[in-house]
Amino acid sequence: MKIEKTWQEYWKRHKNHPYGMCFANDELKKFYVNIPKNATNWGKNAFDENLEWRKTNYHNEKLLKQGYEAIVFLRDPLDRWCSGMAEYISRYGYNTKTFILQLEKQRLAGEIINTTIAFDEHTVEQVTFLEGLDTDKTTWFKVEPDLNQNVADYVRRVLGIENNLQGIDSMYTTTSAKAMIKQWFQTNIGRFNKLEKHYELDRELYDSVKYYIREDKD
Repeated sequence: MKIEKTWQEYWKRHKNHPYGMCFANDELKKFYVNIPKNATNWGKNAFDENLEWRKTNYHNEKLLKQGYEAIVFLRDPLDRWCSGMAEYISRYGYNTKTFILQLEKQRLAGEIINTTIAFDEHTVEQVTFLEGLDTDKTTWFKVEPDLNQNVADYVRRVLGIENNLQGIDSMYTTTSAKAMIKQWFQTNIGRFNKLEKHYELDRELYDSVKYYIREDKD
């Protein structure tokens, strides 16, 4: 399945993440697509700093037309949204306790969130970042505690590159303020009844692709 026509509104809504940003290895013709809130910091550490793949843009360089294949981390859409909302609220200077108090006491605040859903690149749909990819030719990893182990095994066994990526903690430690907000959204996820519809394409993709799992995993 080819992912198409998911990006048209991107530049109108979100300015901070370069559309098509990736890290590429020209010898292997592989590139890692960096999706915000999908183990972003770990991915950059792994492919940029450790493996030293070059930072580029797969749209600008037309990598897909040159036969390059993608590596992508996917995250459960609702879990990503909760984390993305915490990122957004924290990043743009809202006081955590005041914001949660507003959500608890003012119905309007919850209605605004439920109507808008995606506020920035941390909450926009994951498929937005994957325009043009063929799902059958893409290597998929699930954002989970074993992410580092699975990527390390893939890089070593499939790509033939010795590495110590399993030694890099796969989970990015968030601040206490963001953790508090994320926990609130997770606990109150039922209030936001438009989430499943909004992330329908993300859910379909997340549930349908085959994820790479290391062979020695029990």
